Amino acid sequence: MATPSPQVIKKYLPAAGSTAGDLLAALDASCVSQETVDAIAAEVEARRHSPVREPSW
Repeated sequence: MATPSPQVIKKYLPAAGSTAGDLLAALDASCVSQETVDAIAAEVEARRHSPVREPSW
């Protein structure tokens, strides 16, 4: 059986930093202020009643 080329292997392996473990590690080293959390909550609330439109293309 032939060995797969590096291009094939890269196609199927996740990019560096794209795993759930990578995300959790980055979150451990991150700080989010209460002001930022409040701004995100306000934005989510503002969009709550806006319907999502499906692209027509």
